Amino acid sequence: MGFLSINYTGEVVEVQSMYDTSIIGHIYPKERFTTINKSDRDVAANGEDIIRFRTSWGTFELGNPKPTELSTGYPQSNYDLFFIPWGQLSFGIRTGLAYSPDGNGLEFHIDADVNVYFTSGDFMRTIPAGSLFFSDYATTSGYTHPEYMFGYGYSLPGDGSYVHASEMFIDTEIDLNSTNTPVYGDWN
Repeated sequence: MGFLSINYTGEVVEVQSMYDTSIIGHIYPKERFTTINKSDRDVAANGEDIIRFRTSWGTFELGNPKPTELSTGYPQSNYDLFFIPWGQLSFGIRTGLAYSPDGNGLEFHIDADVNVYFTSGDFMRTIPAGSLFFSDYATTSGYTHPEYMFGYGYSLPGDGSYVHASEMFIDTEIDLNSTNTPVYGDWN
């Protein structure tokens, strides 16, 4: 697992192959992607900063941010300094979530029908546009589906009631369109 991120630098970031220094793509400002956590990263590429992003040819690939200095002065290879986790740009904190360890979760908006899944990976249901989704603080991505975001529940449009079914994942669809996801935070 890793976490969902957004390029909030205002700059285009080049992405290298995991295997050599060839450029395999770019991450544009406000484009969404996932990181790979440190334990996976150590196995995947000897500790390099690994991300999974949508390429210009439409595939969801692994790569390394190219080590370079951005105009911010930060080395690009340290994505913790400039790739912002979705959780830092949520619409706020929702309280009273039964399955959250502290009863709270981060609020994200949904502007198209999206699927939610049990943590087993089994389909739970489709939730409609206008719903809200409540994630953990890390905006943890799925292991086998890194485009999924972990959460504690959702509310449907109109009634505002909190619906929960234990822990769950929502398909953010960043593997299909990484610049306009149906699940989004306060980054526009």
